Amino acid sequence: IFFSNVQDLLSAIDQEEAVDNFLNIVLITTLIRVIQSTSLHPRLALLTGTISQAMDDFWHSALLIMLIMGSFAGIGTWRFGSELEMFGTWEMSMQTLFMLTLGHFDDIGFWGTRSDMAAFFVLYVVVMFLLVLNFLLA
Repeated sequence: IFFSNVQDLLSAIDQEEAVDNFLNIVLITTLIRVIQSTSLHPRLALLTGTISQAMDDFWHSALLIMLIMGSFAGIGTWRFGSELEMFGTWEMSMQTLFMLTLGHFDDIGFWGTRSDMAAFFVLYVVVMFLLVLNFLLA
């Protein structure tokens, strides 16, 4: 009887995942329909038209940002991964760099104690904020 209850529980979990996937599709479809309907109003159509024309530039900027962040995450994992948990894996390095991009400096005192870490941090900030922001605005 125990195994039949476990099977029932597993089938309920599978069914819930299927319902969640279906609801995600419904919500994404609804979002797309809302965005499409905003183009009917003249003032909102100006905004949605501008965004749709700028999507190509946004796409290239996002690709550039991801490539630069991925490269810095690889360097951070290679250089600091064995010593620091926040650079232990490539994914953790990406998360750390993303949080740095947002201005979340938890271990700001630690950055100043090591010259290689400070150089990495300064180079990352210079490249991400000055160059990528310039690419995005140009």
